[in-house]
Amino acid sequence: MLIRFVVSNYLSFGEEVEFNTLTGSPRRMKEHIYRFGDLELLKVAAIYGPNGAGKSNLVKAIRLLHHIVTQDNWLAMEPIPTFRLSPRYEHLPSSFEVEFVIARESYHYGISVFQGSITEEWLY
Repeated sequence: MLIRFVVSNYLSFGEEVEFNTLTGSPRRMKEHIYRFGDLELLKVAAIYGPNGAGKSNLVKAIRLLHHIVTQDNWLAMEPIPTFRLSPRYEHLPSSFEVEFVIARESYHYGISVFQGSITEEWLY
């Protein structure tokens, strides 16, 4: 189950942008909440907003991280498009992080990619 996804320097995202399934308040429909330790997570979440807000780019970022993790030949794909609205991002890596729960264990995985190479990778 997804806890959160964070992306930076990718398509329309310069600074870090986070999508998470943490509950807000008030908590009315208790059957829609998954409890993991002290965390309360939504079982279902939606992405919505005005045109041009980055909804499709968020989905593309999640799909790209999935592709990098599961495919051996991800380097053969097109270069990863970085944020182009500011020149300060052209020399920075693109970063992707995901926190999730599998079999009652939580994991935090992330990578930084620059010019077709993984410059940093972590798993907690």
